[in-house]
Amino acid sequence: MVQTGTNKPLIAGKELLQQLMPLATLSPASLEALAEVLVVGKVSRGVDPTKMRAHQTEVLYLISGDLGVRYQNGKKLILRGGTAAAKKPINMERLGIKDTIALSPIEIVRIDLDVLSVTQTWDQMVALTNRMHGQLKKVLERVVLEQKH
Repeated sequence: MVQTGTNKPLIAGKELLQQLMPLATLSPASLEALAEVLVVGKVSRGVDPTKMRAHQTEVLYLISGDLGVRYQNGKKLILRGGTAAAKKPINMERLGIKDTIALSPIEIVRIDLDVLSVTQTWDQMVALTNRMHGQLKKVLERVVLEQKH
């Protein structure tokens, strides 16, 4: 995490994002771009961080502190920042989460689902294009060699 100045938000930074899934699978360029804009938010004890931005479809990552999670089926668990489980995003709809509560002061990173999806798709397209370019290059080299013989 990178402090941007007194009383300014902490920029998440590439080192932190490299620990989070699926962000860790992004290309270095995409990871760097996200690292410059994602911030670490602080949430007070007793607040539900998933209700702070009810209009947005996003996932959040618990970076530090303890978060109580209650599922639609009534089950509950405590998620602790810095653990293997906290390296995966908290996605309310996909995981069937009813609500959460900060059991201690916590730090979180939020990312819009559309931004995450577009970034992942972009990386996949770049990788596919690079593979296709490599295959085309091999074919063309073979054709040139065949023409010389």
